[in-house]
Amino acid sequence: MSEENKVTIDGEEYSMPDLPVQTQADIARLHELRLAAARLQRELNETVGLIQMYDAGIKSAVQPVEEEENKAVAQ
Repeated sequence: MSEENKVTIDGEEYSMPDLPVQTQADIARLHELRLAAARLQRELNETVGLIQMYDAGIKSAVQPVEEEENKAVAQ
């Protein structure tokens, strides 16, 4: 029996064809959900990184303006 036809549940190995059809469908759905969760986590990590990048860019863009304004007011 090939490895792709086996699944391990709570440390016990089962043959996929021996499992009820609904259980096979549930296992497939669980796999899809885990893939979706991993994809969403990657997207979240990328989004957070972009937010931080934009935040830093905005802060650096306004900081020189604030320093120039303070110099103009002091003179």
